[in-house]
Amino acid sequence: MTARVLYADPNLRSFTLLEILRRDGVECIELRHDLKDMLEFMLAGQDILLVSADELVKMPMVAAASSLMQVVAYIPPLIEGTQWVTLPVGGTSEQHAELIRGMIQRGDEGRRRTRIPLECILWIKGVPHTVENASVRELWLSSWRPADGHTLFDGVLDLGEAYGSVNVAGRVVAQRNNGCAVHISPTQDVGLLSWLDYFSQVLNRTPESQRIELVKEYFDEP
Repeated sequence: MTARVLYADPNLRSFTLLEILRRDGVECIELRHDLKDMLEFMLAGQDILLVSADELVKMPMVAAASSLMQVVAYIPPLIEGTQWVTLPVGGTSEQHAELIRGMIQRGDEGRRRTRIPLECILWIKGVPHTVENASVRELWLSSWRPADGHTLFDGVLDLGEAYGSVNVAGRVVAQRNNGCAVHISPTQDVGLLSWLDYFSQVLNRTPESQRIELVKEYFDEP
């Protein structure tokens, strides 16, 4: 069963985001009546709950839902350690939609790690590809659409003057007509340390930094 987006958006905060998801074929179902109808969906599959109104985050039912299903909201959860993703502050509706689409396509593997806006370059076979957002183990490349059917590759991450280059082994884990997601593993210990340091510096400028355990997310393999 393909995951759907169940949403509570009484103030139409996520109207554009939801329109983008629907345009891309994602089924979006509105929850009403104080979210009571959410109960019938909780155990039905791998659906995602989008909570657009900050005041609803404080509801006990939403906190309970985050223990059973993936919750996406604009602010952090009240209870840590649950299945919760906070949308990046300042992100566009398209960027937020991209994050949710990626979660749907990657399933459980994509829900374990925090994704943030991040820009660097990944070189593959001598061709540079721009990274637009990333988790500590996965990059989104909007400019690469591998057509040869190969999912494994070797690449070089260019992190700029301060951090240098990092050799990585990569694997394509999701692909759409507007790009693809790749799972990466630095091939040397010094490269891993450079990547974690770089990611940490970018992460520290986002609200997600207050709730992510970076090393744990890196080594917590699905």
